[in-house]
Amino acid sequence: MVTSTLFLCPTPKNPLSYVPSPRKTKLYASLRNVYFGIALLAFFIFLPVEGVFSQSVTLDQVRMWLQTEPVAIPYQDLSPDLLQVFDSAASVGIPLELLFDKLKEGMAKKVPFSRLKPVLEGELARLVKVRKLLEEVYGRDVEREPLYLQGMKVGSLALLSGFPQEGLSIVYSQVKGLERIVSLLPPLLEMHRIAPLPFQALPSFLQALRESSLPPSQYGTFVSLYLKAIAGRIPPIDILQIMTDVLHAGGGVLQIERELSRRTKR
Repeated sequence: MVTSTLFLCPTPKNPLSYVPSPRKTKLYASLRNVYFGIALLAFFIFLPVEGVFSQSVTLDQVRMWLQTEPVAIPYQDLSPDLLQVFDSAASVGIPLELLFDKLKEGMAKKVPFSRLKPVLEGELARLVKVRKLLEEVYGRDVEREPLYLQGMKVGSLALLSGFPQEGLSIVYSQVKGLERIVSLLPPLLEMHRIAPLPFQALPSFLQALRESSLPPSQYGTFVSLYLKAIAGRIPPIDILQIMTDVLHAGGGVLQIERELSRRTKR
C-alpha cells in the first residue's frame, strides 16, 4: 500500500489554477532526485552480484577472462597487475565476484589502466572494512548469511558515497538481519546527503525501528519525511528523536508524518 508520504504535491480542485511556491517547487524537485537516487542505488545493489553470477568467481576464471575477452585485449599487457588485486582479495576472503563486476564495467567503459587499478584497489579496501564490520556482528561465518554479497556491496557503496564508517558500524551492530540492513542503508545514505545525520542519536532510532512492526519495504519513506522536515527547519537530531518516540509508542509512517508536520516551523 502506498502511503500518503509519496503524494506530497497537493491536488487542488482546479489543477490548472495551482502554482506551487518557489520553496515547494524546489522541494518537489529535490524529492524527485531523492527517489531517483534510491532507485538507482537499489538497482546496483541487487542486480549485479547474484543476478549475474550463479556461482562464485575464482582467480583462474578472472585470469581466463582477461586472456580471452575482446574488451580486455587493450589491458592484456597489464593483466598481471590487475590480477594482483584479485589475488589480494582472495587471500583475505573477499568474494571475487564483487571486484569482477567492477573490472568488467571499467573495461567496458574503456577506463584507463591508471584509473582502473586504483578503483579496484579502493573497492577492495572498502570491502575489507565492511567484511570486518560484518564479522564483528555475525562472526567469521558471515558469508553463509543470506544476502551476504548484497550486504557487502551496499556497505562499500555507503563508504564510497561518504557515509562515515562510524555510522556504518552503528547500522551493522544495531540492525538485525542483512535483509533489513540492505533495505535501510540506501535511505540512510540519502538522508545523510540531504543533511548530515546525528550519529549520536542513531542507535536509539535503530533500536526503536528494530522493535517496531514497520516492514523493510517502508524504510524508503524515511527519506521524504526527512527532507520535508529539513525543509520545515526541524534540526536533524530532533527529526530522529521524533521518529524514535513515535516508533517506541507503536506508531508507523503516517504517525511520524503527522508529528513532523505538527512540529514544522511555519
